[in-house]
Formats: sequence, C-alpha cells, structure tokens
Amino acid sequence: MNHRDIQRRFRSLVPFLDERMRRLVAASESTVIGYGGVSVVARVTGVSRRAITEGMKELSEPQTRKVRLDEARIRRRGAGRKRTVEKDSTLLEDLDRLVIR
Repeated sequence: MNHRDIQRRFRSLVPFLDERMRRLVAASESTVIGYGGVSVVARVTGVSRRAITEGMKELSEPQTRKVRLDEARIRRRGAGRKRTVEKDSTLLEDLDRLVIR
C-alpha cells in the first residue's frame, strides 16, 4: 500500500469528516497496514497517534459505542474551548465602550 494512496483518500474525505469520523478513518487505514500503521498514518494524514489509537479502540468495540446519529456528540459535554466572555468578564463592557464612542 502506497503512502500517497492513503494521503489521497484521506484528503478527499477530510472536508466531510467531523472530529470522530476523522479519527475512525485514520484508525481504519492504520489497521489495514498492520504493524507500524499508526506511525505511517499519523505522518501522512497529520492525525495524532493518540487520536488514531483511540479510534482503533472505538473500532474494536463498536457495540459499546453505538449511538443514534441524531444523538451523537463529537465532544464530551463541557469539552472544548471556553467562551471568551467567560475568560474575560470585562470584555462586553469594553466592547460596548468602543462601539458607543
């Protein structure tokens, strides 16, 4: 299997993949390669080795991860970046002052 083939397939899919599906596609590619596949796929796709390994775990236990698509969450509740307003409590007041002037 050629590394360019993996890269070409992955690049064609990336615009359609959310975070979870990106991880699963990379994991699937690395599983097909076998030994050393995680390193190869990580280098070619830019997906972290940790994400690929997590994806491989998900692929190996699909029954425990089964969820309806309309109920599926990409991140755990509360994960992700905090809102800027939560980090800087004076931000809204500062912006209002700038706009009013």
